[in-house]
Amino acid sequence: MPHPVLVSVGALVYGGILAVMGDFALLPKLFKAAALVGLMAWFSYFWVVLNLSWFAFIPLAPVFILLKIQGPKIKASLNQSNNEQ
Repeated sequence: MPHPVLVSVGALVYGGILAVMGDFALLPKLFKAAALVGLMAWFSYFWVVLNLSWFAFIPLAPVFILLKIQGPKIKASLNQSNNEQ
């Protein structure tokens, strides 16, 4: 079982990455919050309980792919908000 400090730091880094990536995603806020909680539970279960660290990080790939797909729309909305200011 990993050391509690390692688990805490890993969860903060993993959660931070997901939070930043989720902030850019063009999805409803409630869905983003529920997805963050669910993915943190996934990470905690597979990394801490089952000690499958490689499997715990799998959800980062679909989130990254989603951002790549939504990339042009995100850039357009950022440019639009910059033009309004």
